[in-house]
Amino acid sequence: MDQVERSAQLISNDFDKQKVVFSKFKTELDTISKQIKSGGTHSVDGIGETLDVIRKENTKLKSELIDVQMRSMRNNLIFYNIPESEGEQCTHIINKFCVKNLKIENVDTKLSIAEAYRLGKHGEKTRPILVKFSNFESRDLVKKSAKNLKDTCFGISEQLPLDIQKRRKEKLPILKDLRERDIKAYFVKDLYKDNDFLNLINDYNILFLSETWLKDNNLLVIDGFDRISCVFRNKNIGTRNEGGIAVFCKSFLCNGIIVEKELNDGIILLKLDHSFFDTDKDIFICFSYVPHERSNYYQLCDIDFHDIIESIVNNYSDKGIVLVCGDLNSRIGELSDFLLNDDLDKYVESVEHVVNPIISDRSSMDKTVNAFGRKLLQMCFNTGLVVANGRLCNDKNGNFTFCTAKGRSVNDYLLVPRANVD
Repeated sequence: MDQVERSAQLISNDFDKQKVVFSKFKTELDTISKQIKSGGTHSVDGIGETLDVIRKENTKLKSELIDVQMRSMRNNLIFYNIPESEGEQCTHIINKFCVKNLKIENVDTKLSIAEAYRLGKHGEKTRPILVKFSNFESRDLVKKSAKNLKDTCFGISEQLPLDIQKRRKEKLPILKDLRERDIKAYFVKDLYKDNDFLNLINDYNILFLSETWLKDNNLLVIDGFDRISCVFRNKNIGTRNEGGIAVFCKSFLCNGIIVEKELNDGIILLKLDHSFFDTDKDIFICFSYVPHERSNYYQLCDIDFHDIIESIVNNYSDKGIVLVCGDLNSRIGELSDFLLNDDLDKYVESVEHVVNPIISDRSSMDKTVNAFGRKLLQMCFNTGLVVANGRLCNDKNGNFTFCTAKGRSVNDYLLVPRANVD
């Protein structure tokens, strides 16, 4: 009962959020209407500007409403072609269906259904059953078991807002065309065009994406960008795809960016041609995703990402300027990332004394240090790279790069040559 009550409370909360969205929209319309009636807008241009405001607000609120609907439908599934009978109890029918047709054992303990009922008016056709599960785990188990319905008349689908259904219907011909060309394209469960994301990345010319969770020839497309490189992990711990990195850039930069290396474990090395970008030297960017230090991935693959990255930096340092960036899953706290000038030449005459440029101390909001963090610092000592986080541009405080309900940390880094810190 506790799970049912929590589920009902979540549905109630989502409904309240929808009411807030509609109330906000109505308030905006009332305000604009009063401005027009009071004579605040006399010209045609003024009315046009007011209508533009209405359209933008409408688009924004519609997006917020869809987001609320998606969250409220997250644990829902629709069952098709299950025979209908008078006085039926849909929850009991679904439990029996899961045992008999989906081959799920111990349904009473593994599944928790908050509510189940037929959709639409009673008629000649068999009505589908909407099932609201109390938790995502139950919903996910049923969804994964749907493969047992192959070659039967039954079907299971996610519940989606009408707007999302419409968008999928419009893109269905494209999906079919891609599959006919043997491209593994598919609709992703609750994702839709995110205008906020597109607006955010529109200000950037090059995108570095980590943990794409793609594999083989899966298609990844971002409006306004061309794909430069996409690396898939060869080995995964479980059944789902994991890891993976990709690089995108604006079209006008494509001719100046060359892929030097692609390592399937999660490393891409790019060269930014000096003649194209009008720089003194070529710029090499080593982009990587390093699985966290406790990942079972290291049981499958004997690999040291830090050693590989260090080797790349050392091999290309004579060819140009080398930068390192990505999700390195290394926590270095506020430990120093460079060695101070030593006095070795006082004692050994053959050693040439090199004066390193003086750079500012680094700040970080993450005070924790882990094993991979110490490996990263050692790599900095060996290569002469230093951490840009907490030192350069607008990140003087070393802001968190990873934030969840469970905690925050700095795992993503940009490393630059010490001589180029100014």
